[in-house]
Amino acid sequence: MIKEIYILHRDSGLPLNHTHIVPQEDDPDSTLFSGALQGIRSFLQECKIGDLTNFTTNENRIEVRCDIGIVVAVVADINDPPKEKLDTITEDIGSLFVSLFEKEVESFNGGLAPFRSFEEKLKEFIKLEFGEPIVGESSIVISSDTEAKNFKFNEESKSHLNLLTDWVKNRFDPTANIKNNVVVFCPPDKSLLNVDILLEGGTRRMNKLDKWLVKLIAYGGTRNVVFVIELGPTHGPAQIRQILQKIIKIGNPKYSENHEIYPFFPFEVLFIGPNAEKSSFNGLDDVIKTYKSKHVVVPEYANHIHRKHSPHHSFLRCKVSGWKWNLLPLSSDNLPNQVYP
Repeated sequence: MIKEIYILHRDSGLPLNHTHIVPQEDDPDSTLFSGALQGIRSFLQECKIGDLTNFTTNENRIEVRCDIGIVVAVVADINDPPKEKLDTITEDIGSLFVSLFEKEVESFNGGLAPFRSFEEKLKEFIKLEFGEPIVGESSIVISSDTEAKNFKFNEESKSHLNLLTDWVKNRFDPTANIKNNVVVFCPPDKSLLNVDILLEGGTRRMNKLDKWLVKLIAYGGTRNVVFVIELGPTHGPAQIRQILQKIIKIGNPKYSENHEIYPFFPFEVLFIGPNAEKSSFNGLDDVIKTYKSKHVVVPEYANHIHRKHSPHHSFLRCKVSGWKWNLLPLSSDNLPNQVYP
């Protein structure tokens, strides 16, 4: 069981927030704990041993994580929750705090008033964490290439777009709703985005932190949506950049009430074409970010809740992939090949 949580200012070591999950009769001054923790961290760093990540007493386990401008320390029973879950909870608490108070941490001058509201939010988050079973980040099941090759294609004559639709459905979600040749209106000025194939596979299943954050910033990423966009014969990075710059504006809760604006930020955008190459994506590092070896874009409206070094939350990132297709009829021996990343 988690007992208490400390949020410390990373540079000064001063406590920004101290929340008791389990009431205690004796409540020692939080500055005593924060001072001791900061002293241990400084000693280890000066000795070039490394930073402190956890330590134990005869009754408790204390998990420690650093995030942007803060140090998080979670005090729990020595074996409850399990180490792996405590690791994840500690990291998520840090991400939650940063998402809410990053600017206040950057300008911290000793005042604690801006952080007092975190205790209530934190208790709700812990209740959510232990009140529901853990679920995955997404309900979309990505088939492996081996599984895709075992797919039985319909033998009847089809246009190349219909052939691609069968392949896309099999690769992402056979039960998804499919629309071809969709015109998407993007905020803020209803600019048009032509999507050759759009899959919409129902409500996403998100991890606990994502569920919490989606309550704060609306539902832009709560549905399983995949855009498939066919590249023209003379495409290049400039064309892909224009498309991605439209996509990152989708999902903005400011515009979601307008039915003409497409409200759902996609789970993946797949570019496909006979001339697609890895070089088609050169020079797009300022738009396409790397997260856990995947190449993703994040919605413009949600930039303020991201870690500076990576987009962290699953419903606020869109995977980008590039595929080459030779325009011959699709079969189990003739499938699109991934060229990017």
